[in-house]
Amino acid sequence: MSYCTQNDLVLRFGIDEMVRLTNIDNPSATTINTTVLAVMLTDSDALINDFLCNYLPLPAIPARLVRAACDIVRYYLYKDTPTEHVISRYDEACHYLKHIDLDQMGIGADDNGVAVLDISDSIAIDQGQTLFGQRQMRDYLYDDDEPFRLGNL
Repeated sequence: MSYCTQNDLVLRFGIDEMVRLTNIDNPSATTINTTVLAVMLTDSDALINDFLCNYLPLPAIPARLVRAACDIVRYYLYKDTPTEHVISRYDEACHYLKHIDLDQMGIGADDNGVAVLDISDSIAIDQGQTLFGQRQMRDYLYDDDEPFRLGNL
């Protein structure tokens, strides 16, 4: 599942930036290098899947997730020279994904405004309080003179 497309990136960041970032080795290029872009899209999808593995497959991809995916791809395309703005947007995208992974927020809404997945739909396991630990059972496990041992049965 791809979370964003070449068209999403062009709409957000412009054709000129996408041509420049996908053709670092060929500054005179006038078209997007789809091979480079495909690798970055795959890398971005893999990162997002790591965070969302408990929710996959998604019934729809919310706009906020598309934006996060675009910011991650853009960060990857900048390689060793991202600007502060690009780093900030990447950090924000990762922060959003971490909150989803920790069940602290929902994934977002689809194009119709309906929540894709609600965190209340997830299962939470809580260890809770120990009911039958050694401390709670000390009056039953120990005789006044001698501790209980399985061999004494």
